[in-house]
Amino acid sequence: MVKLYFLNGPRTGESKEIPASGVCIGRETDNDVQLLVGGVSRYHAKISLNPAGKWRVEDLGSTNGTKLNGNPLTMPALLKDGDLIVVGDQVLRFGEENAGTADKTAEVLEEQAQKKKKPQVIFHTSRPASAPAQSPAPAESEPSDVTQRAVPPKKLVTISIPPAKTAPAPEKTAAPSAAPDINNLFSKKKAEKNVPERRFLRRGNILFTIGVIGIAVIFVSLFLLFDTASDKNTAPAVPVSLSDRNPFYLNYEKQIVSKDNVFRFALKIEDNSAVFMLDDLKHRRHFVRKFGEINKDYMKTLLSSIKETDFMKLEEEPPSPSADGVDETRSLTVSYGPYLNSITVRNNYPKSSFEAIEMAVDRFAEDYGLKTVSLSAVEMREEAEKAFLKAEDLFANYQARPDNLRNAILRYQIAVEFYEQFDPPPKELNLASRHLKEAEGILRKMIKDAETNINILFRRKQYAEAAQECRKLMEYLDPDSKPYQKARANKIKLETLASGKR
Repeated sequence: MVKLYFLNGPRTGESKEIPASGVCIGRETDNDVQLLVGGVSRYHAKISLNPAGKWRVEDLGSTNGTKLNGNPLTMPALLKDGDLIVVGDQVLRFGEENAGTADKTAEVLEEQAQKKKKPQVIFHTSRPASAPAQSPAPAESEPSDVTQRAVPPKKLVTISIPPAKTAPAPEKTAAPSAAPDINNLFSKKKAEKNVPERRFLRRGNILFTIGVIGIAVIFVSLFLLFDTASDKNTAPAVPVSLSDRNPFYLNYEKQIVSKDNVFRFALKIEDNSAVFMLDDLKHRRHFVRKFGEINKDYMKTLLSSIKETDFMKLEEEPPSPSADGVDETRSLTVSYGPYLNSITVRNNYPKSSFEAIEMAVDRFAEDYGLKTVSLSAVEMREEAEKAFLKAEDLFANYQARPDNLRNAILRYQIAVEFYEQFDPPPKELNLASRHLKEAEGILRKMIKDAETNINILFRRKQYAEAAQECRKLMEYLDPDSKPYQKARANKIKLETLASGKR
């Protein structure tokens, strides 16, 4: 079993076995690997098996990103023994204990160490070197000028402070080249010959020292200000609930690979929009449907079905080998509120909560008229032919019952949608499309004629006849539509007026 090895930080030397279900890495306690170091997000990264059974690492939208062997991750990447994963300030090694390149490991660790170093400010006092006296009598020489040493590498700011001075003492003769004793540098000094000149120099030195200190204080203050701002940028982000950033996210994918075909269906819901994708290479089926704004009722039903399951508590199980040359992989990622889970099932029977969400996805697709995603190519062609033949029968007898025309249109729409997914499309597609347009034109005319008759009868105060016309109009309309509800309300009003007139 592969492991994660901690190469730095408070857990240096430790290791963590990676189960077949993978591990999540982050600051929160419900992560498999909890890291309480700088730069780590609540849910930072994940290591898991891909459908091919190989280990991969992916970033979970962290603030500071994830690096693999020093390169930022922009998409899931495959892992091999010895790979170095950088999560915030933590460096992890994937694979066996001795795997990896020592030079690369040292390079990554050095990079992390340099990121954490901060410049230091060192204050020191310049001291002149002592020299042997040239005469028996001790003498005093002028203090050395204030100096500022060059700033050494590694951001060291060095500021020199001159030695303190005392009031002049009575004059004494001194040798010209005498130097002060280092141990007595801050002791009381003897008086000098030219007192006014010394006072002037002393005042100048004091002003120069004050100026240097003032500049140093400003520099240090600015440095600390920018350093604090930098720490804020690299520190873990303030916890924000997933409901604020992303109210609901779902990504479902089903893939079946056989010797002669690859079938793939995917649904992605994000930012209140949905994308359906279907690929069937053998039967040349392919389509992509996008819905910019999801119906609120559909979304409410889907989310309610998901919350009723225990999907968020599921753990990933090891994949099984393919059977009879057919490899089937199903993956599901769901996030809402503070919850997030991602499960991949390969050649296994999924848990009941996983299947419950799959059924909810099928119903969601059906709500958008995409029932075909759960049908094979043969089943879909059979359904298309049945819908087309039924539509032809209803269209031929639409005058017998007003709702026959509306039902014919619904079945033509199903047939057209099924036929459009074949490449090349069957010949029935053109016929079904043409009859669909004819039926829709006839229905629009019948609705318009009924509305005109209702208005004429109402102006003539023939309320009973107008109410009867409303009943006929309702038979042309979809019972779940707003026009149907409006026609029904008008019918009730007209019946009330008709009863009052009598």
